Amino acid sequence: MAEHKVNDATWNIVKTARETNQAITESAVAAYERNIAFAQNTFENGVEVLKSHAESARTLWHEQAEQVQQRQSSDWQPFSTVLLLPRNSTCAMLRALSRTAQRFSRPMSAALVI
Repeated sequence: MAEHKVNDATWNIVKTARETNQAITESAVAAYERNIAFAQNTFENGVEVLKSHAESARTLWHEQAEQVQQRQSSDWQPFSTVLLLPRNSTCAMLRALSRTAQRFSRPMSAALVI
């Protein structure tokens, strides 16, 4: 009879350990599935943000290209004005034109990389 009680007690311990292990495993699997869903959602959102940024950069590049074309058609006016200015003013105007040209060349070359 004492052996029967020991066997029952042992069986109860084994059964409880098995149920505990099963609950832990189920919890770990559920956490893993949530993590996978979160990672996938984060990745998909990141891809959408990158697509949006690429489209914005493309639009900006086209707008800047149009502005450059518009400015090129009216660029002859500043050059005729430069010829009439005194020497110091001419240098200042050329420096300003050079800085403007550099500002326009940077964003366009950066947009081409995208």
